Amino acid sequence: MPKVTLTESQREQELFETTIMKYAGAALMSTAELAKRARMPTRTLYKRLNQPRTFTLDELKRVCNTLKIPEEERGKLI
Repeated sequence: MPKVTLTESQREQELFETTIMKYAGAALMSTAELAKRARMPTRTLYKRLNQPRTFTLDELKRVCNTLKIPEEERGKLI
C-alpha cells in the first residue's frame, strides 16, 4: 500500500478539528451542544469544522470561549 502524504492544508485542518474535538470531549459536550452554546446553527459548525478556513473570527472566538481553550492553543488554530 502506498504512503499517503497529507498536504499542509490537510494537516492544518486535522490539527484544528482534533483540537476542537479534544476540548469538546473533555467538557463532555457534543457538537450539537457546542453549536448551541456558541450561538451558531449546528449545521454551520459542522461545515466550519470540515472547512476551518471559513470560520469568522467571531465564530472562532465564541467556540474557543465556550470550550475554555487556553490562549496558547488558540494561537495554533489561527
